[in-house]
Amino acid sequence: MAIQVTYRRTSRLSMRIAKNGDVHVSAPIGLPRKKVEAFIEQHSDWIVKARKRTEERLQERNSFYRQLPLATKAQKEQAMKRLKTLVEPMVDRYSKEMGVEPSRLYYKPTISRWGQCNVKDRSIYFSMYVLLLPDWCVEHIVVHELCHLLEPSHNARFHALMDHYFPRWREARRKMKNMEQKRTTPEFITELQPNEIFVFGSNLQGMHGGGAALIAYRKFGAIMGQGVGLQGQSYGIPTMQGGVETIRPYVDEFIEFAKTRSDLTFLVTRIGCGIAGFTDEEIAPLFEKAHGVENIVLPPNW
Repeated sequence: MAIQVTYRRTSRLSMRIAKNGDVHVSAPIGLPRKKVEAFIEQHSDWIVKARKRTEERLQERNSFYRQLPLATKAQKEQAMKRLKTLVEPMVDRYSKEMGVEPSRLYYKPTISRWGQCNVKDRSIYFSMYVLLLPDWCVEHIVVHELCHLLEPSHNARFHALMDHYFPRWREARRKMKNMEQKRTTPEFITELQPNEIFVFGSNLQGMHGGGAALIAYRKFGAIMGQGVGLQGQSYGIPTMQGGVETIRPYVDEFIEFAKTRSDLTFLVTRIGCGIAGFTDEEIAPLFEKAHGVENIVLPPNW
């Protein structure tokens, strides 16, 4: 940990924790160094706690972005295909509505920005990680960047344009910020930490022959013939025995079990939304009680 002291035209001492954990202190010009050091010493407990909070937020943010794997050529190609299918129809729609036309669109794996408009050459890039956001938040990003073709600055006119073309833009910004800070289950799970559990949709017979159940069997210790509960680094929730309401008792049982195992983190996959044929809108409400359980991680938008 480094401590950086900067003397400014200010009337008081203040400090903040940088993203890398360093302590940045602002002090009035001419204040003796001993007084600055005493100020730092008096706030040593605060520094420890603030650095811990900063590290936790950084870990949460990194976990969010790791949900979209882009390590291999195949992963990047798949992401690019999904991006173009999602983003470009939105750009076409709003370009016509707003009377603008970007010179080109391109995509980059950036985490510093969701997108950026170059007003000089009228090109726009979008972060590949917009795939982690709900569609309506992606729509907000599209409108935001297109508005820059009408108004380069974030001034009152720009905000008026956003109010006109996408009235929910403030809500979208809050949603995106909250999503970065809250961990969600990755779409593709290929490995687990020692304390992580892969929660998958199973059948009562425990025949793990396809979908996430097959992954659980091959990689995470699911037991053939066991359809319910903890098995190795996996947990089965039956989804093939009838309607949505037949799944609820097993979900409730899982939530209560997770509460007793605070030493484990449960990564819930989109159970029932594959072979079983249910939708996210049907299954997500079953996990309403899981939102207050810290060691249960749910899929995006659940």
